[in-house]
Amino acid sequence: MIHQLEGEEVSLARHQNMKLHKAIAFASVAHAGQYRKGTNIPYIVHPFEVAQILSEAGAEEDIICAGLLHDIIEDTSYTATDLEKEFGKRVSELVLACTQECEGCWEQRKQHYLDYLTREATLDTMMISCADKLANIRSSKENYEKEGERFWGRFNSGKEGHSWYFSKLIDAFAPLQNYNMFWELNAIYKELFVVCYQGENVLYQTNGWETYVYRKESEKWVLENLSQAELEKQPLQKIDENEMRRIVMKWEMED
Repeated sequence: MIHQLEGEEVSLARHQNMKLHKAIAFASVAHAGQYRKGTNIPYIVHPFEVAQILSEAGAEEDIICAGLLHDIIEDTSYTATDLEKEFGKRVSELVLACTQECEGCWEQRKQHYLDYLTREATLDTMMISCADKLANIRSSKENYEKEGERFWGRFNSGKEGHSWYFSKLIDAFAPLQNYNMFWELNAIYKELFVVCYQGENVLYQTNGWETYVYRKESEKWVLENLSQAELEKQPLQKIDENEMRRIVMKWEMED
């Protein structure tokens, strides 16, 4: 009986690996000839990274397969029906849930997707989306470190638009706070977009489209209508996040 159970487990594992390998092959063929925006890097590198992030998060097989296939409907000629025939209904539904099919300008499309994430998306769909966005922002960080501010010129939305979108995505992904990918996304976002300043008894942090102020006497962060350009005109010193946290703790201990 023990040998029979072991044989069944091996058979199940082999079946699962076959499905995953099939998804890898399918995605490779579907995305053949496509490249990452503004690079000569084959596009398939991105779905592979998404699948790796999901695997590291402990996601089940169908979610990892959907991660590999998440751009198939949006960026290739294959349909949800094709995916269902090859991988089953659940994988097809997960990929369809990750597909952005909304008309309008860039901001309208992104807002539509944000609304979907916050109102309708399941945790499984959120995991795939978060892995996708983490892979994207990792790539942005790598390219930004090579090119500096001119990197944002690749995108019509610019740096400020990306800052807005990823900030809202992080809010939408709040149910994923038990996963490392959520915190890595948050950390890279801060590296790319958040700037901290110190003045006399005051601290500022801005992401380019909203600014929060911490005054020593009030001991709380407050949203204020200040642009980064306005902050740059003031006699302030740029500091990193760790230094900002140290100052806040020091002020709180002084009272």
